Amino acid sequence: MSFYSSPSSIQYIIVIILSIALLFSIVTMALSITYKIKPIYLILSILLLLLNSVMVLCLMKGAYLKKINEELYPELMWFVSLPLWLVIFLTFLIIYLNCLAFISIRVWKSHHLTPMSIKESLDELSTAICIYDKSGQVNLVNSLMDELALLIMDKAILNGHAFWDDLNNKKSPIGLPNNGFEKGPIVKLDDGRVYSFHKYEHSQGKKVFYEIIGTNITRRYSLGKDLEEKNKDIKEMNNRFRDYGDNILNYTKENEILAAKRHIHDNMGKLLLLSKMKLSESMSKEDKEKLISEWDIAIAGFGLGSNKEDTLKELMDAANSIGVKIIIDGNKINNPRIRKILIAASIETMTNLVSHAKGDELYISLKEEGPYFVAIFTNNGKRPEKEIIEGGGLSSLRALVEKEYGIMEIESKPRFLLTISLPYKNN
Repeated sequence: MSFYSSPSSIQYIIVIILSIALLFSIVTMALSITYKIKPIYLILSILLLLLNSVMVLCLMKGAYLKKINEELYPELMWFVSLPLWLVIFLTFLIIYLNCLAFISIRVWKSHHLTPMSIKESLDELSTAICIYDKSGQVNLVNSLMDELALLIMDKAILNGHAFWDDLNNKKSPIGLPNNGFEKGPIVKLDDGRVYSFHKYEHSQGKKVFYEIIGTNITRRYSLGKDLEEKNKDIKEMNNRFRDYGDNILNYTKENEILAAKRHIHDNMGKLLLLSKMKLSESMSKEDKEKLISEWDIAIAGFGLGSNKEDTLKELMDAANSIGVKIIIDGNKINNPRIRKILIAASIETMTNLVSHAKGDELYISLKEEGPYFVAIFTNNGKRPEKEIIEGGGLSSLRALVEKEYGIMEIESKPRFLLTISLPYKNN
């Protein structure tokens, strides 16, 4: 049975299959031309396209003339009179060759670079790219840059210079100002993505090309905003801590002043009780003079008395009256300002010696070291069991020393040691 004598349904099926194969032949030849593969492949694809076209046209014409009962011309009659099995065989052969050619081209493309490879690779990048020449004519744009141009400007990129000017002028309502970290404009899209754009200039001989790069900085921008908010919170927290520190400092000062007042009150109370007790008794002239000397020392220690030359002698007499021996080694103190501070230090160390260290000898070493007059206080009392913490008396003494631009140092180990350094320049 020939193709011409076969049922019309079979003829139509064969023609449809060959028409589909013809489309494959056209695609195969187009790919061969686009990818510029070897000439032999291009020639084979052209021959396959011609064979496929001849079969489709002849068989379709023969089936149509048979349907309308018209006579076929001899050349066409010969072709449609081919055995049906041969026509089917040729049909499947054409389909096989088309598939083989298409697959071969795809395999060849995957192992070779073609003019389209650069464009395809750029389209796969997560970075938007646009390249244009000095006149603004666009030479290359990847798919991501096309997408961004449509989202930002509602139009495709027709001129590179105009596109860059639009980005810098921020004509789009979704444009963001530069945050200082990026060199070019920053754009935030409606879907939350943030892109930063940079422009570069390239030269190739006498030709100049410009390249616009769009980088996704969504995460970096989000982290920057979070960091900005956290810095704001930290700044507010620092201000609160600063206010708290100022309040603590004022509170500490008030506490120290209160402790100093308490210390003065206690010492004055003891002296008043001693005076009351001795005044209630019959006192000799020596006892009266000793009591007056102790009052003079107390008043001098509070900074209320006059600067007498025999103040140190009065200090020694007062110490003897409470069973403490003061041993002084060093130069004589001629400066009233320094003498006043050292007397206050002697009273404080003598009080601590009797109250805490349970000793009876106070050692004072006086010497000059460059521009400083240095006084070192030690005793023969028991060693401190723990680190000495400044209280009202010592804190008041430190305030007095630092007021005169001096330095006060306290050591607890291996034994108690108080060092006071006072400059001469403020004499």
